[in-house]
Amino acid sequence: SFITQDPYDRDLLVKNLKPFDIPVLNYTGNRQMQNKPLVVSDMMHNLGITSRLDEVFEAPSAVKEVLISQAALDHSFIGSEETNRRADDANKLGVMDLWTPENHYRWSISRYGGHVSASVNPVQGSRLFAS
Repeated sequence: SFITQDPYDRDLLVKNLKPFDIPVLNYTGNRQMQNKPLVVSDMMHNLGITSRLDEVFEAPSAVKEVLISQAALDHSFIGSEETNRRADDANKLGVMDLWTPENHYRWSISRYGGHVSASVNPVQGSRLFAS
């Protein structure tokens, strides 16, 4: 994907990238968006949760804001091997999206029955956990 901050640039990229089917987004949002403060409670910290996904990389504000709005990075948490072993406990604390060195967990709540279901996908050699 490409992110532009000018409608003319967006139109130009859309025209030239059309054969490649590459998405182009024009960022027009609040250029002084206030990031939500990190809320990792003591109980989350005890499970090995260290941060949110939006806090572990640097990017221009337009790029970061688009990623947050499109992929909810500010609701995605990063945990440790301990968190991986106790992922269900993380969900009990309200975590609905969790990355660990081994897996990516996503929980959803049924709008009909209110029950919680989870999907787990393996994470392969992410640089996110290299340090």
